[in-house]
Amino acid sequence: MEETASVPHQLDENNQTVSLTHLPDICLVKILSYLDLPDRLNVARTSSILGDRSSHPSLWHKVIIQICGLNNDENDRENALNLALRNKAMIEKFGHFFKDLRLMYYGEVNHLYQVVQDVMNAITKSCRLESLTLDLDARLAEHERDTADTQEGGQITREMLYEPISNLISTLPHLRSFALKFWSIRSLVHTSNFNLLKSLSSNTQIQNLEKLDLFLGDPNSCKARNHTCELIGPRPEYMETFFQGYFKHLKHLCLRTSMLNERVLLSLTEIERAPLKFLKIMVCCAIIPKISSDVWTKLTGFCPDLEVEIFIALRRATGHWHMPFEYNSNSYLLRADFLKPEIPLVAMSYSRFTPYWRRNFSLMPEIYRNTLREFTSLSTIFDNIDAELVAMVTICHNLQHFCYHGKLKYQTAITIARLKGENWKHFELVKGQINLTDQNQHDHNGTISIEDLNREVSSALKRTWRPVEHAMSKASYRASHLDDDILKVNESSNPCALGV
Repeated sequence: MEETASVPHQLDENNQTVSLTHLPDICLVKILSYLDLPDRLNVARTSSILGDRSSHPSLWHKVIIQICGLNNDENDRENALNLALRNKAMIEKFGHFFKDLRLMYYGEVNHLYQVVQDVMNAITKSCRLESLTLDLDARLAEHERDTADTQEGGQITREMLYEPISNLISTLPHLRSFALKFWSIRSLVHTSNFNLLKSLSSNTQIQNLEKLDLFLGDPNSCKARNHTCELIGPRPEYMETFFQGYFKHLKHLCLRTSMLNERVLLSLTEIERAPLKFLKIMVCCAIIPKISSDVWTKLTGFCPDLEVEIFIALRRATGHWHMPFEYNSNSYLLRADFLKPEIPLVAMSYSRFTPYWRRNFSLMPEIYRNTLREFTSLSTIFDNIDAELVAMVTICHNLQHFCYHGKLKYQTAITIARLKGENWKHFELVKGQINLTDQNQHDHNGTISIEDLNREVSSALKRTWRPVEHAMSKASYRASHLDDDILKVNESSNPCALGV
């Protein structure tokens, strides 16, 4: 007998019962795709039909699994254990559908629990992953770094934290993409037993890996502001050896400047390697590698379709890892002789906390006027560069993507929109950052309404447009390419609510 009693239903005009389960399968699956994982599982329990539709493979291709650490709070311990058990049950039931998995460790921990190993074993046994992202919470990374060598039992903490994931990486057979967001620098390369890159390279079944992202964190995250520049990752000497021996089929590579030197780039031109298609470089510390024009010429000659994005995550500070106080981001890169004309730069991005001043701004567009396609600034520190922005859009003929969260005048917004018109593929400004007052006009009290601005820009773009309400919107994250449309499990601040 069909189970519909617990599913919302109503009477149609002929007094016939109409249930959600009467919808076509394709409609039900589409509706379920908008639910977070916990809600989806709850719906699945209400009806055998909905339970069956909840098992559709397309609903489980991209998944986030959270692992919470234990602490001295009994409620937190119980929640963390229950979360792990629910994750394990979900993996055993739906894991064979998983293709893209983001594994997140959350919170400050004193030790982790044995069930974590069971979760990892379930992933290894049930999943045929094509993409894996590891995201260690910034606070957990600092905690491990501070306690590993100073507290008695620090080695045990490190073993319990890293060994399950190291074992997982070394056994996944079908991986094509691997991304490492946050991770403790000590256990990334300096601890031989838990060297994640070594675990990755030891897996002979994934030598066809095509995408490798070693950004070690999101510099736009508020909690990452004080950690990102410190987690600099492996040294260039290690990366040179790594690329010489492994992963000859890489097409997409993301690294920090602290991992680069000329020999690392030259190792990507070995004759047996596949040509690289995309290289993203995060500039995150004051150590900028010296890379000659000849090296870039050789790399682009070997990789004729190569596209490069530079993501600047510098912030003004006096500390060793940050940008010198007297420099801004562009002038510092220019003085470091990093921005070479031979770089096939297609995108330039700036993190949320990157300072920027108007001087030297015009130099970057002049160098890359024929290649630059995307400009993204999530920084609200930008100010008074309206003329420079208009000049950049005018000079860069192929520019199609414009995301700017700094302050600017409404006339500038309209002018930039009109310069490319319907050729803009992405055009994003922040509502609160647009100055709607014109001191040169006296009608309407010298102001323009936000509705009038929306109409002017929409007319220029030939589609409906409005500014985003707040900086760092979801659209902005997609614009900055920091998250590749990974399914968000929950918006709750409670980490245990994020699990299944």
